[in-house]
Amino acid sequence: MVRALGISDQVGSIEVGKRADLITVNTDVPHLTPIWNPVGSLVFAAQGSDVNTVVIDGKFIMRGREMQTMDEKKIVAEARRRMPEIAARANVVPTNPLWPMV
Repeated sequence: MVRALGISDQVGSIEVGKRADLITVNTDVPHLTPIWNPVGSLVFAAQGSDVNTVVIDGKFIMRGREMQTMDEKKIVAEARRRMPEIAARANVVPTNPLWPMV
């Protein structure tokens, strides 16, 4: 596919000078232990929370579960602030939870 697109000089293998999109997955967790089939385990058992590092186009986006390019706390705070507006636009009636929200 890469050769057919004429971009094999840019992608398709991990080499100096080529674009790199990759992730590392923490397999040291109960639901991935033991790993008899690495591909099957990643496809059928791994979860997003198992991703440790994300590299896109050679740039670290997440390293050691820490976002490198975004302020995660700021994004969460903004999402919470905008929740009433989003609910109104979606015609969703907010419910009052039976437990205290902190």
